Amino acid sequence: MIQRERLAKDFDSMAQLTAPGEGINRLAFTDADWKGRQYIIDCMTDAGLTVEIDDFGNVLGYKVGKNPDLPVVMVGSHTDSVPNGGNYDGVVGVLSAIEAIRSMTDDGFEHDHTIAVVDFMCEESSRFGAATLGSKAMRGELTLQDLHRL
Repeated sequence: MIQRERLAKDFDSMAQLTAPGEGINRLAFTDADWKGRQYIIDCMTDAGLTVEIDDFGNVLGYKVGKNPDLPVVMVGSHTDSVPNGGNYDGVVGVLSAIEAIRSMTDDGFEHDHTIAVVDFMCEESSRFGAATLGSKAMRGELTLQDLHRL
């Protein structure tokens, strides 16, 4: 069962990982963003996920299913923010996915597919004038030329 108190603690902890100002300020590639991503990595590890970071910086936590030959089911979102963003934008997808994994483990639920929880890097991208960079990189749609331009 989902533990509301545990999830609320995670949201409160992430809300503290912000640069000064109104709302949430976790702009991509800033100290606040790196600290938030480390918190997510720690949550994934504590939830028993195997954590990997791809070449762009997307964080993926895997919970292997009973049949690892089946396609992977990916859930998650991002933890960076626009300036003065809200505490739930993006991060709700990542923290909720981690809490779902915790609950499945607590309940002894066995699943067939491997589950991947993703925290995309630089999805809000308000600093660069381009959005969804982490997911584009994962899909092979972000070139070195794009990176130099941005």
